[in-house]
Amino acid sequence: MDYVTIRDTLPPVTSIRILNGTEGENGWYLSQPLINLSTDEPARTFYRWDSGEDVEYTGEFEVPEGVHSLYYYSIDLYGNVERERQSIFRWSPPSRMARSPGTGRRPL
Repeated sequence: MDYVTIRDTLPPVTSIRILNGTEGENGWYLSQPLINLSTDEPARTFYRWDSGEDVEYTGEFEVPEGVHSLYYYSIDLYGNVERERQSIFRWSPPSRMARSPGTGRRPL
């Protein structure tokens, strides 16, 4: 009897979900968003803020205050590496936002 080995050559796909956070004007969040990352197959997921160090994802995490880029990707059990993805977040509590004529709210 011959056996055929099929090897997975496709990278995983990581999805991002915002669990809370109130969106305001011009893409700014008025309350702190909570991030959830998930994959379409068993995999290790990594993320980083801006130019920081990669951190292995172990559970939901909060968006830091200000304007930040979140980079994330996953590596499956066969070593297939997903291309890095990026999401930009803008968050500041309402007490630190001011009205800007014609542009809506902006950080103080």
